[in-house]
Amino acid sequence: MRLRIPAWSAKTEVKLNGKVLDGVAAGSYFTIERDWELGDIVEVKFDMPVVAHTLDHHVAFTRGPVLLARDSRFADGDLTEPFRHGIKDGQIMPTFAPVRTPSGVTYISAPGHTTGNCIVAVETDGLFYLIHGDLTYTDVALYENKLSVVYEDKAAARETLDRVRAFIQARPTVYLSTHCPEGYESLELKRVMKL
Repeated sequence: MRLRIPAWSAKTEVKLNGKVLDGVAAGSYFTIERDWELGDIVEVKFDMPVVAHTLDHHVAFTRGPVLLARDSRFADGDLTEPFRHGIKDGQIMPTFAPVRTPSGVTYISAPGHTTGNCIVAVETDGLFYLIHGDLTYTDVALYENKLSVVYEDKAAARETLDRVRAFIQARPTVYLSTHCPEGYESLELKRVMKL
């Protein structure tokens, strides 16, 4: 069996009957030679990060083979925003696969705590409000870079926390934990989190 591994998938994983196979390379064919048996299972997992592409003050994003587009009917924000954040050509975006609504509310997948866990980000008046319940239970845990005590997938939870910390460090963010009184106080005072 020959599998075409796309050039855009830098970290493709191929498994045969649950065992990861070595030698998979982007932009090539991967061959599995064996005597096949009824019930053999081949699994392929493609690496599909969101990648920025810039040219002459324009920006586009791809996710694997898919070109992501902004729908101008939503009139949902400043088209120069990516450049203000210093996005470079070929940059892998450290975001969380957000889904943005026309009103400036973004729903962000935040894996690790529980299946389907999300964070809500709201951008208004130059501030980002990050609303969550279970990434960290307290602001102190965020300052100390500590995971919540409850998680289904520790590695995914750690990656999500690292990305949230990077988000906060790159943008003026009011961090609103729903598990502690600091969330209410931070909202009332528009207190920007400093890490």
